[in-house]
Amino acid sequence: MPVKDGAELTADRMRALLSEHADRRQVLQRFVHGLDDDEAAALRALLDEDGRRP
Repeated sequence: MPVKDGAELTADRMRALLSEHADRRQVLQRFVHGLDDDEAAALRALLDEDGRRP
């Protein structure tokens, strides 16, 4: 089993914390509103690359 790097471990923790909250949309909304412009642009680009956005 490959060793997880820091980014993957952090993503795992973020998913675990998100799954603990009943209103995931609210958690994500507050997370996104806390991002600076560069972080928001990076997240937007990743979502566009992922192809899950309509």
